Amino acid sequence: MVSVTEYTKLPPEERSNARTAAYDEVMRAQQHYASLLAADAGITIREAFPGADRVTFTLRADGDGYTAELVAVHDGAGGRLWHVDDEPDADGGLDDETVAGLLANAADWYEDLFAEDRDNPYQREHLIDT
Repeated sequence: MVSVTEYTKLPPEERSNARTAAYDEVMRAQQHYASLLAADAGITIREAFPGADRVTFTLRADGDGYTAELVAVHDGAGGRLWHVDDEPDADGGLDDETVAGLLANAADWYEDLFAEDRDNPYQREHLIDT
């Protein structure tokens, strides 16, 4: 990466290349940071549900960024471990507010991180890394 002093002495095409390289580096860093936040969400989910493989959630944009709301946690076979409509004591100790906050924050940093849920196009999904 060039310093600002070096940058000011470059010809226009090389300045453009330097800006493009810096932009690409920023985008990779944002995507990586978002992936780390999503990994933290997965860690938090697995503290309550060790067999968790996938979480589905809604993601809405508002004036301050994204807001997420958990819908369900699934195991590797697709079985449901938790659902938002379950009884409150069936949450296994899941801190759904923390998880939702991490997922929303991840989307703020890199909005294309989460795919549409395979079962519901109005929801997003996050596959929890093993």
